[in-house]
Amino acid sequence: MNKPHKYQKEIIAWVNGEKVQYRRILAPTYFPQWEDMDETRFYFEPDLEFRIKPPREYPKTSLTGQELINMFSTAIALSGDKSRGPNVFSDIACFNFANEVIRRFVDDQEGKE
Repeated sequence: MNKPHKYQKEIIAWVNGEKVQYRRILAPTYFPQWEDMDETRFYFEPDLEFRIKPPREYPKTSLTGQELINMFSTAIALSGDKSRGPNVFSDIACFNFANEVIRRFVDDQEGKE
């Protein structure tokens, strides 16, 4: 049975349009960081190693669900909207909302650079 290529997963990911990264392993002090491959072909050199680009990690809120509920309740009260009560948001919905706002902020900051 044939042994699969060392970078089989990375090659397949690249063919399928996923981002693949490389770095030089024989000179790590000169080229320590991973770089995105933007080549039209997958090339091999003895001093390169490859990986599938890991997904971006976004910061998470440190606020508790109750703190977020209180913040939303205050925001609703300040907006003059009396149709919603103070417990209209669940903890999970608040976490998701806060983390989405953080993610969008990070993405927006990258667009300004």
